[in-house]
Amino acid sequence: MGRGLIAWCVFGVMLLGLKAHLDLTARKYPDVAVRGGGVVYHVPVSLVTNGDSWRADVARLAGCWDVREAGVIGGLSGASGCDAPRALHLDLTRLGGEGLMSRYASNVALWRNYVPPQEQVEQARDALRSGRLLYRGDWAFHRLEVPGSSWVFLFAAPPVSDAQADALYAGRCFRSDFGTDIGMSCTMVERLPGGVALEYSFGPDAIPDVPVLRREAQALLAAWRR
Repeated sequence: MGRGLIAWCVFGVMLLGLKAHLDLTARKYPDVAVRGGGVVYHVPVSLVTNGDSWRADVARLAGCWDVREAGVIGGLSGASGCDAPRALHLDLTRLGGEGLMSRYASNVALWRNYVPPQEQVEQARDALRSGRLLYRGDWAFHRLEVPGSSWVFLFAAPPVSDAQADALYAGRCFRSDFGTDIGMSCTMVERLPGGVALEYSFGPDAIPDVPVLRREAQALLAAWRR
C-alpha cells in the first residue's frame, strides 16, 4: 500500500472522527445558546432546522454555533466569520398548541448580528423622501407608505434621517390594493439589543391578528432569554 493511499485513509478516519465529535457536540444540549450583547437566548434544538447542516458543522468547529462551546480548531473563528450575521432557522409548527405563531409564521429565523437586506433598506431610504410615515398603534410600528407603491416599510421608531434606516428597519409588507390592508403579506423583524433579531413572515390570513402575533413572538423571545 502506497504512502499516499495510507495518508488518504488516515485523513478519512480523522474526518469521520471529527464528524462524530461534532455530532456528539450537537446533541450535548437541548438548546442552542445565542448571545446578543449581555443576553443569551436558549432556543430549543427541536425548533432548529439547520442544526445538522454543513454550515452548522463549520460554525461548531470555529466556536460560532453555541456560546458554551469553545470550538475545535483554535483561531478559526475569525476566518469562518463568527462576527458575521448568522441565523438559526426555526420551524414553529413544532411548538404545537393553539398559538398563532405556530399557525401563521413562516421563514422564521433568529439572527445574531442582524443586518437588514441592503436592497430593502435602500428602497426604504428612497421611500422616506416621498412617503408618509404613520404610526399604527395596534402594530406598535411606524409604517412608511408611498402613493402608488405596493410596498409598506416598517420601522421600530420614526427615522430622523436616511442614515437611521438600517438601525430602525423592522420589515416590510406587500399589498395588491393600495387602499386597504386586506390581502397584504408581511415580513416583520423583532429587533433586540446586541444585534439579535427574530424575523418571520405571514400571509393575508394573519393580518387581523398581527398584534397577537407580535405579543407571541415577544413572549417566545422572553422565554428563551436567560
